[in-house]
Amino acid sequence: MSRSTANASAERLLHASPHRTVFVTVDPATGERLAAKVFVAGSTADAERETEMATLCAGPGVVRYLPADEDPVTGRPRTRTVFVDGLDLDQLVAAHGAVPAATACRLLAPAADALAAMHTLCAPAAPHGIAHGDVKPKNLLRTSTTTLLLDFEHAHALPPPVAGATHGAADVNALASTLRWLLSGGGLATLPQHEAVNALLERCEGRTPPPAATVATILRELAERLDDDPDEALLDAAARGDASAGTPARAGLARFLTKTARIRRTLPHLLAAAAPLIAEPAAILRALRTTLRLVKHFPRHEPTWRRLETLRGTTGRMLAEAATRTADRRRAEEFTNATLWLTEVRASMLIAAGLPGGCPVPQDGPARMAGLLQRDPLAHLHQLAAQVDDARSTLAAEIDAIVNAENRLDLDVAERRIEAMAANYGGSSPSAARCRDRLHRLAFYLDRIARAQPNVERIGSAWDAVALKPLTEFVASASAAGQRRPRTEGGAGVVGLRSLQITLVNLGEEFPDLPKVAPAVEALNLALAHTTDHAWQLLGDAEKCLRTIPVPVRPLQVALSRLDTYRILEALVDRPGRPRSTLLDALEGLRLRLDQARATRDRLTEGAEQAMARGHWTTGLFDMERAVADIDPVDETDRAEAARLTARLAEARRRKQEVDTAVRRNVELATRYATLQDDPSSSFEDRLQALADRRECLRLLATHAPAERAVLYSGDLRDLATQTAIEETARAEHRIDGTVDPFERLRIARETVDRLAGSETGTGAEPSGRVVRLLEHWRTVASHCQLAVDRVHDAAKSERRQRRRLWRVGAAAALASAGAIVLALWPWLTGSPARAGGRGDGASFDRLAVRAAALPASVREGALGLVRSARAANDDSTFDAESWSATWAAELRAFAQRSDDLADRSEAYGFAVACWDAALLAARSRVDIATRDRIDRDSARLAEELGSGLRPSR
Repeated sequence: MSRSTANASAERLLHASPHRTVFVTVDPATGERLAAKVFVAGSTADAERETEMATLCAGPGVVRYLPADEDPVTGRPRTRTVFVDGLDLDQLVAAHGAVPAATACRLLAPAADALAAMHTLCAPAAPHGIAHGDVKPKNLLRTSTTTLLLDFEHAHALPPPVAGATHGAADVNALASTLRWLLSGGGLATLPQHEAVNALLERCEGRTPPPAATVATILRELAERLDDDPDEALLDAAARGDASAGTPARAGLARFLTKTARIRRTLPHLLAAAAPLIAEPAAILRALRTTLRLVKHFPRHEPTWRRLETLRGTTGRMLAEAATRTADRRRAEEFTNATLWLTEVRASMLIAAGLPGGCPVPQDGPARMAGLLQRDPLAHLHQLAAQVDDARSTLAAEIDAIVNAENRLDLDVAERRIEAMAANYGGSSPSAARCRDRLHRLAFYLDRIARAQPNVERIGSAWDAVALKPLTEFVASASAAGQRRPRTEGGAGVVGLRSLQITLVNLGEEFPDLPKVAPAVEALNLALAHTTDHAWQLLGDAEKCLRTIPVPVRPLQVALSRLDTYRILEALVDRPGRPRSTLLDALEGLRLRLDQARATRDRLTEGAEQAMARGHWTTGLFDMERAVADIDPVDETDRAEAARLTARLAEARRRKQEVDTAVRRNVELATRYATLQDDPSSSFEDRLQALADRRECLRLLATHAPAERAVLYSGDLRDLATQTAIEETARAEHRIDGTVDPFERLRIARETVDRLAGSETGTGAEPSGRVVRLLEHWRTVASHCQLAVDRVHDAAKSERRQRRRLWRVGAAAALASAGAIVLALWPWLTGSPARAGGRGDGASFDRLAVRAAALPASVREGALGLVRSARAANDDSTFDAESWSATWAAELRAFAQRSDDLADRSEAYGFAVACWDAALLAARSRVDIATRDRIDRDSARLAEELGSGLRPSR
């Protein structure tokens, strides 16, 4: 357990294991610094047992324990000790290297004394002494004056001593192992020690070591003896890497000095300043191994131990960064790199963890909340490696699923899986990018194949449909896959069969796993060969027709139409001895004679169509009229074309007239609106109607006018929407100013907000700033109107509640007054004189029953119970005052409890008081004076118990 003196006032982690967490804290009550050990695994009994053992062993050489308790943050059991500034022997060796024998003996002597006191302790819980059970460098704290024993978790009561055996031999053996560990620099080197030291080690590590008290005496004697030993000075200089002068007395020491001198002479660079560290696992691992070899020869060379400390700290920082670096490599899909990096970090960590001082891992959070990284770094690295393997497997499975979806031509599923992959890896997945590129290429191929479907269907009518089935099925699948995805701008137009052939070949080369590509290519090759052979046959027949006089135009037109169909389909390919270029040249020669007369008309028609499509109506109409005039309908095809062009000309004229009319109408409506704005007598409805009419004109112009003018009309349309919103809000303000009814004002405000919100999205463009500000203004107005309506509702509710309250109070007062008058006049009306304390009559209890029936339903049953209890005091049967008082008190308590839930309790309390008076009158008339006084006292106590004004008036 380390006890660093730097910044000890702050809470910091000292040690963490899978089962324990040790940290420095401050006692909030006393401000004293404490070392707390939280039992992450274990029970409160474990903590209490450790504290009990340490308390029994309290004394010189033992750290002072405080009572065990529960950690307030984690809720786990903990032990607490007084924090003592110092350095445990593990950290001592980590800082300075192997300890000289005299210093080591001096350090361990106080610990041997403490163990001797523990072994001879006699206490009820340990009549034969206590063994520490875990003597090791980390549990021995070097202070400025002594060495303290720490951590009594494994302490236990010793069994009765056995003849011939050392009491507490295990602690003595552990103390000897600690001495050997200090002398060898944590077991990293073997130095020739004094024969007395070796003899002590052999005795203490044997089966019957000397008692701890004897060991303490020997350690002190050795410390004094070795302080002035010249051989120890020579050994210390050689172990530090310094040249030693003198001749040693010990033979083993002479050999050691000779070896170290030879190393310094032949390898002088070993003790030179080391190169700067490279914070990479492989470099750290090499540096650790090199430094350990140097420590083996010079175990007290402090620069080397400082370098080891730097290497251990760097390894700890790499462990702390392992999760982040591994996550970065997982996101970059560098799985092999991540696994190699973790393997090298693990190797460095295992070496550093076995060194003195261990492998310190930084702790970012609270010290007591140490995580798996601090508790078990090796498990943390295993967890990260498992995450890398899982990520690798998951990515491979996702890629396989994407490839399977591509093989099924299910591009939607493939794209969703790619997007999910990219989302899982933060949008920076190289595999997702590769799969996305692959999917885009596949979609490009399928789009071209789908755009060839019309040509495939046309070629199918001219060849064997069964032989062409592999191609038609694959093209249909590609078309179905493309229908679920948007077409790119460059994907317009039908793809020819020859381009389809090239596309299929390239698709098969780039996506060899697609199962239906090869049969489709084979079927297409056969179809193109058949079509090209038929084209050569048609061309030969046409050449024969050209040599006849007169030339038969119609058969040539049919042949040329068929050849053009093949050419448009790109169904012509090279054949043995007949290149495709020769076939196309012959086709163009045939076309030249037949198309000369129709070329001019076609150019005119095409130019007219394009001009009208761009909105150039005058140019388009002129060219269209020329094209119609040049048509000579000699056959059915020309007649159909003439009819189409004539209808197109009429439609163009009508559309041009509509556009011209809309232009004039737009100007007229703009002028009319300006006039209405200047006219103070114009109404909102007239101005809004003018704006609505102009909006229809602008919509027509924005759709059918030329592009450069349509942009201007679209801008006018947006300005018109803004002006319409301004007019509508002005009309709404006029209407809302003309009414004081809050409900009507709220309705007008909400209608205006709805219209303005509709105008924001009605034009399909961004709303102007004025419309946005108007909408915000009217939303504010609507909220104010809503507040006014809410106040009206609240006032009405308050008035209704006040009326109901006044009515209930009046009714209760009337009933109480009527009852009092009747009670006062009753003796006069019946002719019998009133008697103080006389018994009540049945009529008064009947009236109370009527009042009980008029009470709210929640207390009605309790009220009737009160009437029954009161009537029992007036009954002619035998009267038991004590039993009646208990029954009456229970009924009255139950009634008071139910009445507490009423909003207005005055009526119920009035009834209870009247019933209480009647019951007391009847009861007091039937008992003697002593019982009457007791009934009065019970009634007074009951009234004090109930409180809230519920007490009898008598």
